[in-house]
Amino acid sequence: MCSGMPDSPPSPESRPFLSWPSSTLHPSIDTRPREAGSSSTALQITRLPPNVSIRAPTKANVHLLKRINSLLLPVSYPENFYREILQNPESEALTRLAFYDEECVGGIRCRLETAAEYQAGLEKLDTTDIYGSSKILEAVADHKANGSGGRRNSEDSHPKRKVYIMTLAVLSPYRSLSIGSHLLDYILSIAAKEPTIDADLAYAHVWVSNDGALEFYRKQDPKRRKRQDAREISAQTAESAFRDGQFDPVSFVNSREYEIRSLLRSMNSSKNAQRKRAFQSLPRELRRRTAAHNPNRAPKRVRETARKELTEDNTTVRKKRRDYCPSCPGISTNGYKGAWKNSIIYRIEILQIPQTTAT
Repeated sequence: MCSGMPDSPPSPESRPFLSWPSSTLHPSIDTRPREAGSSSTALQITRLPPNVSIRAPTKANVHLLKRINSLLLPVSYPENFYREILQNPESEALTRLAFYDEECVGGIRCRLETAAEYQAGLEKLDTTDIYGSSKILEAVADHKANGSGGRRNSEDSHPKRKVYIMTLAVLSPYRSLSIGSHLLDYILSIAAKEPTIDADLAYAHVWVSNDGALEFYRKQDPKRRKRQDAREISAQTAESAFRDGQFDPVSFVNSREYEIRSLLRSMNSSKNAQRKRAFQSLPRELRRRTAAHNPNRAPKRVRETARKELTEDNTTVRKKRRDYCPSCPGISTNGYKGAWKNSIIYRIEILQIPQTTAT
C-alpha cells in the first residue's frame, strides 16, 4: 500500500521503511494527563496554524477522505475501506482528517494488527493482497539482509498490537504547514495513551519511486526530529518560553529586555558619529542578527538606520599603490613606498650611474 503522495506511478517494488515506537512523541503533542472519562479527541496539538484543525471522521466528512485519497494515491480503495472507519471504533480512533478553514486538505487512515498478524506477515516474506492492492511486508529487507538473526520474530518481542499506517495524504499546496507530521503525531499519541489501542509500534510502507514520501518519513526519525526541535528552540518566540525543561518565562523576558536595550543603545551611540555604524557597537551575539537586514531578525528602525549609513557612506576604497621602476629590472620592489632591498648606493651601482662629487 502507498503511504504519502506519489509524484509518479509506483514501481513494482515497495520499500519497507521507518517504524516508530508509540512512546516516542513529537514535542508538539500535548502530553498533559487528561481527565477521567475524556475521549481521544481531547488531545491537543500545538504549533498548528490557527485556521488548521485536526478532526475525527464522521458520516458527514468521511467522503472527503475518499476524495483526497482518490486524487493523490494511485490505489483505488473500495467502499468497505471507508465503511470500516465508522463501523470499527479502533479504526475510527486511528483515522483523522485535516481541515484548512472548512476545506479538507489531508487525512490519515490506520488500522491495528495483532502480534500474531504482525508475526505472520514477517514470516511470509511475500506480497499480501489487502483491499485490492499489494504491499511488501516490513521484514522483507531486514530479513533478507540479516538472515534469520536480523530480527527477533518471537511473539514475546512484540507482545502488543501494531499500528499500520495505510494511507497518509496531504494536498500539495498545504504541505509546508507540517500537516502530515501533525497527523502522524496525533496517531502516535493516541496509540500511546489510549488503553483500548494498546500499541507499541507504528509502521508504514512506501513505494521506492515515491521520493516525496520517502523524504517525509526520513524526517520523522525520532533522533532527527529531536535535533531539529533543539535548533528551533529560541528566545524569539513566546511559545518556546513555556516548553518544559527548555526555557522559562523569566529568562525569556530578561533576554528580550537585554536585546532591546542593546539595540537602542547602539542606535543612540551611532546617531551623531560619522564613521560608526549601529551594529558595530552591539555585542557579538547580536551583531550578525542586526547587520543581516533580515526583516525577521532585525527591527525596522535598526534596518533603516543601517541602510541610511550605507547609502551616505561615500568613502572610496583606494587601491594599494605598487612601487614599480621600469628601468630597474634587477631590483626587487617588494615593500611599500620605496622601501628597496638596500640603500640608495645599491640602486646607483645596479644602474651603473656614475657618482659625481661636488666641485
